[in-house]
Amino acid sequence: MNLHGKLVQFQGVKILGLEGSRWYNGGPNQYTERQMRRMIRNLKIGLWWKGGVDMVISHAPPRHVHDAEDRCHKGFKSFHWLISHYAPKYFIHGHIHAHFNHFEDRVTNIDSTQVINSYGYTILDIDI
Repeated sequence: MNLHGKLVQFQGVKILGLEGSRWYNGGPNQYTERQMRRMIRNLKIGLWWKGGVDMVISHAPPRHVHDAEDRCHKGFKSFHWLISHYAPKYFIHGHIHAHFNHFEDRVTNIDSTQVINSYGYTILDIDI
């Protein structure tokens, strides 16, 4: 199932999907900050109607959280707005290639949201 731009419920967990990385060479699935902000804004009614979101699954991270400074690996600032307004318990992303010795090394907390780099793979026991 393609989750991009959708809020789905699976076993009682409300999951929002957001594909793509920051625009860097015009390839597919690349978005400017403005385009991603518009996508999130277009989801506001659905998020309100369904009572928020428990988990966001995205390709890219929030800006300055697990990201890098090269054009390809910068995260989205608009993800911070999404986290601050809807407080999902988990924000899971990939795209940033890093290796981790411990689960805690791949997690950064933003208020009550755990931002988790799932590069490679990670096993996550969720508590929602």
